[in-house]
Amino acid sequence: MRPLYVVARDKFMSGWGKAAGKTNLYVVRCENELEVRRALANMRRRPEMEEVRTETRMPTDSDTVLVSVAGKNHRFFEPNAFVE
Repeated sequence: MRPLYVVARDKFMSGWGKAAGKTNLYVVRCENELEVRRALANMRRRPEMEEVRTETRMPTDSDTVLVSVAGKNHRFFEPNAFVE
């Protein structure tokens, strides 16, 4: 399987710091369907993540977008992370 990218607009990080004047896109690179399902479910549980989706290409930085990439040990890969 080719990698898939779970992407969301991070409304908390957008507009300040390195993303001043930009939209911050948060990206989780997934190697298999299980990682995709977990990342989608976990990202949708986070109130600061909007427009959660899967893409086949890695987003890139631009004049209006800053891309942040999750590390492989991020909680987005854990089953039922962020469940209260």
